[in-house]
Amino acid sequence: EPIRIANIYGNNAIVQRDFAEGLDVSQKYFQVSEYTCSITSSTSIVSKLEEVSALGYDIIALVRGGGDKQSMETFNDLQLSELFITIEAVTVTAIGHTVDETLLDKLADKRFHLPHDYGAGLHSIVEKLSHEKSNSRALLIDEVKKDDDE
Repeated sequence: EPIRIANIYGNNAIVQRDFAEGLDVSQKYFQVSEYTCSITSSTSIVSKLEEVSALGYDIIALVRGGGDKQSMETFNDLQLSELFITIEAVTVTAIGHTVDETLLDKLADKRFHLPHDYGAGLHSIVEKLSHEKSNSRALLIDEVKKDDDE
């Protein structure tokens, strides 16, 4: 069963491709839904988070490229932050460049610096788990073979 992800982007965002390129071949393990809102308005983000958090996603992410310092202030909003920490899904931020750190970044379950890093981070988790799975399968086969020899 794929992991259900809700990515929230700005209305005119162009970073969806960056996320998808990072996720790469691991896309098949995720069911990604895209939502948009005015990403520079905390009230718009609050409204979208309330809508999306009621839909039972496993992961909810706020995703945007970098921006000027003033537009990043949205992600320090207290009302938005209070809602963000009540969300049951795993919360992710990928909302700026490496020099930007917002209150939401600190409150998120997982923070990525860039949308591409977010996709690549999910991809590396899938790679790690499939590697562990193949290793555990190989160990299991080795154990079964040992039992046959005795």
